[in-house]
Amino acid sequence: MLNRAALADVARCLRAASLHAVAARHAVERRQKRRTGHALYGGLLASRYGIAGWAVTKRTVERVMRRMLLVMALIGLLLPACRAPQPTYVRGSEMPGLDDAAMGVGLDRRDLEQLLRENMISMANSRWFNQMTMHTGPRPTVAVMPMENWTTEHVEPQLHALIGMVETELVNSGYFSVVAAALREQILAELNLQQGQEFDQARAVRVGRQLGVQYFVTGRVVDNSERTATARRVQYFMFMQAISVETGEIVWQNRADLTKGIVPLR
Repeated sequence: MLNRAALADVARCLRAASLHAVAARHAVERRQKRRTGHALYGGLLASRYGIAGWAVTKRTVERVMRRMLLVMALIGLLLPACRAPQPTYVRGSEMPGLDDAAMGVGLDRRDLEQLLRENMISMANSRWFNQMTMHTGPRPTVAVMPMENWTTEHVEPQLHALIGMVETELVNSGYFSVVAAALREQILAELNLQQGQEFDQARAVRVGRQLGVQYFVTGRVVDNSERTATARRVQYFMFMQAISVETGEIVWQNRADLTKGIVPLR
């Protein structure tokens, strides 16, 4: 059952198709008035439209029929389009599962959050983290550095947003003191490190000692792409690690991965 809006759309489509048909017919008639030819066909059309003395050729009549068939075919194509549901804007809260489907092989928010979550679970279960839970005295200071982008995707803003997510996890654990954004920017300035550039571990240790940072948490995202004539597969890896400023030792490290692809339908 069509609703009122759908019926209005169908009516508009039929009216537009009818106007196109009338205009096409009138244009043909004007050209035919200037032609002369076969009297029989001229008499038939003259009796149909009431135009005396009008004669056209058989070729002209066939052209008229073809145009009429074309208009009818156009109407047949427009009607389903008028009845088809139109796309609309929605929020994720209005459509559960909107974020579940992949809309490409690139990294989206859901992918990055999944990779980060796996790494943070590994960190929480690591020996280093357990040692921090038993630490007495002032909480160790941690600086979370920007993620390095080693992929072909332009995801630097999304990776930068992960800094806040990691900081939130560390702060909420209650075992670390996380440096503020201003101090982190000062560290980046000291390292002369731009977003997406490779982290200089040795230099970071020296700067960390000067600024009173005890641990750095860093990471990078890497991809590997393969394709065939009918399919494509992209593998993504997120490496994260914690570095002791005092010793320069990597005290925790983990890798999380996921795969996205385009496969032919079976």
